[in-house]
Amino acid sequence: MPLHGGPATALMVLIMIAGAQKLIDPSSTSGALTAARLPGSYTIVRALGVAEILAGGAFLVVGGRMVAAVGATFYAGFAWFVGYALVKDLPISSCGCLGASETPPTVVHVVMNLFALAVLIIAVIIPVGPLGGTVGQEVRTVVPYVLFTGVTVYLLYALLTVLPLVSRRAMTRIPTPIRTPERRSG
Repeated sequence: MPLHGGPATALMVLIMIAGAQKLIDPSSTSGALTAARLPGSYTIVRALGVAEILAGGAFLVVGGRMVAAVGATFYAGFAWFVGYALVKDLPISSCGCLGASETPPTVVHVVMNLFALAVLIIAVIIPVGPLGGTVGQEVRTVVPYVLFTGVTVYLLYALLTVLPLVSRRAMTRIPTPIRTPERRSG
């Protein structure tokens, strides 16, 4: 079981979650693509969602270089799109990838997508087997691996959906200076 197997698996599960969100509600992703002047019909968004689910599922069931390359391609595309949206200052309230309706793209999204791209490129070079390489491993190895992967998915999800909201709220609550009454002299 390679060291990068857990992070690669978590990233591919995250792609599956993003794909499911596109199937459930394609409106945010459609709006983001349209704002970028890219084809953004619900059919295209749902097709992208199905492709993400299939890629993540194939990584879990089959593993290997090719599926990792597909995942890397998705994350490269995500990084490009978010970077493009930020540079062009597109009016996007959310890309809709993870179901958060008001999570605008941030630099954190770009960095996370580039990190994911790097991890999955490593998985192309050093392949990860089915179920993250846990097939044939002992239970005492698999249980912590599954827990680690689950926590990683949760933290990445929170990083992309909660952190932008918290930081935006913090920026809007900049305290105003307290004015003290002036003293009059004598």
